[in-house]
Amino acid sequence: MPSDLSLSDKAKLVAAKRACEFVHDGMKLGLGTGSTAAWMVRCLAERVNKEGLKVKG
Repeated sequence: MPSDLSLSDKAKLVAAKRACEFVHDGMKLGLGTGSTAAWMVRCLAERVNKEGLKVKG
């Protein structure tokens, strides 16, 4: 976790990472807008690159 994040951004990142744990291969996802959704996209991208996770949007 980047150390220069505000407390609220840290909380949003933690929430996004936790939500990302519930995503399974082949799931169809719909994301909203906002900073928490942006963190979620980053977490998903990490899993796609590391694990080969496949999701649909």
